[in-house]
Amino acid sequence: MYTHRMYKQSLYLSALLLCMSIFSGCGAIAPFIQAWKNAGATEADRKALLMPQVREFGEALYWGKGEAVLFIDPEASAEVAQSLTIQREDMRVVETKVRRIEYEPSAYTAHVELTVKYYRIPYYIVTTATEKQVWRFEIAGTWRLFERELAEEFKR
Repeated sequence: MYTHRMYKQSLYLSALLLCMSIFSGCGAIAPFIQAWKNAGATEADRKALLMPQVREFGEALYWGKGEAVLFIDPEASAEVAQSLTIQREDMRVVETKVRRIEYEPSAYTAHVELTVKYYRIPYYIVTTATEKQVWRFEIAGTWRLFERELAEEFKR
């Protein structure tokens, strides 16, 4: 039969185990926390989600695949999509590096400045240029390319 003292001890032990599981990253709670971060609920979460998107966009340009179109915001101008087709025809990107990122207040829009190394076919001389991009955050938890300002070297 439980006494008052035994009941109190088991209650304290249960509370201690519950606190330990919550603060140690319990496997049942961790997926919900990660899903919350991936949704971009806070300004810091949105900032953390931008770099992987910019990196994946750069890789799509590097490999010359049509996947780069998937990163474009549906509300973006046709010039953004056209800049990808112009670039793919006679130009190959070798490397992209982020030089600077500036976020607007609340981090729903980001201005990214990149250094792009590329060569033109059939010359194969690597050239460096600067590209400016504007990315917008969508409620779905992804960043989309909204504007893309190519360096003059790209347009020739």
